[in-house]
Amino acid sequence: MPETGARAVVSRSLPSRRFLGYPTLVAALCLAGLSSAQAQSSVDTSAPSSGGSLWSQLWGDHADISIGMGAGIDQRYMGARNYRPLFVPMASYTRGIFTADIVKGVGVQYQSPGGFYVGDTFNYDQGRDNRSDWLRPGGDNLHNMGSVKGTVTNTVTLAQQIVPWLSVNAQAELGLDGHRRGNQYQLGLESVAYKRAADTLTLDLDAKIGDRQYNQTYFGVTTSQQNASGYRAYHPGFGIYAYTFAATWDRKFTKHWSGELILSGSYYPAKAADSPIVQRRFGLTVLPSVSYGF
Repeated sequence: MPETGARAVVSRSLPSRRFLGYPTLVAALCLAGLSSAQAQSSVDTSAPSSGGSLWSQLWGDHADISIGMGAGIDQRYMGARNYRPLFVPMASYTRGIFTADIVKGVGVQYQSPGGFYVGDTFNYDQGRDNRSDWLRPGGDNLHNMGSVKGTVTNTVTLAQQIVPWLSVNAQAELGLDGHRRGNQYQLGLESVAYKRAADTLTLDLDAKIGDRQYNQTYFGVTTSQQNASGYRAYHPGFGIYAYTFAATWDRKFTKHWSGELILSGSYYPAKAADSPIVQRRFGLTVLPSVSYGF
């Protein structure tokens, strides 16, 4: 998607019937947008129809492929005092409205000429371990809390470009595990603060909102967990669990090689910070990466 639009953030997953309509809805919106754009373009209706103009817009005329690697640091889990090394293999394939990305997931996306963006992807939330592990979030202090199982998620993103350098976005990440993990939502702003030749600096400000089950899963302490761990019981309920700010610097080195540096900070307000397992109200993520595009 163009730099001036909102990024499909990744934002942090067997599907329940409640959510099966979302992919169909987003695909329909993509098709409607493409059809509208096609109708507005000048077409010689007297020429024989090839039957492939809509498909060519859906499938595109070329594929963008890239592979890379990122290495940095992140909190051991949301609200942890300590940090863990972060290793992120990167690979993406995009053609037309279809996209597949190790980090962002697999799905469809579309951006209109007017700057409206809609995307729907399936991804995987790793959950949280009950011990310190560099492969997934977790901490030794959670030993008797039990682990949070990983789950498939369905993320729906809507965004609108307001001016060339600013867009607003809304996102819903739905856990497809029968409501055990819960759902989280996001409202945010994205600004292309600097763009010159090979360099682009993008700033993001987001509010992260968890439903009752999501906040209970990642910040709450049930009665059984209290008895096993000694932490006091805590039931945070629905609400904002974090505010995040991210600065992303993209650098194009050559025709094929590019680099990216992400600096992201998370602030946990009372909804999360009052949890007995939250040790620090501010967390930092640093992730430099390099990739090769074909």
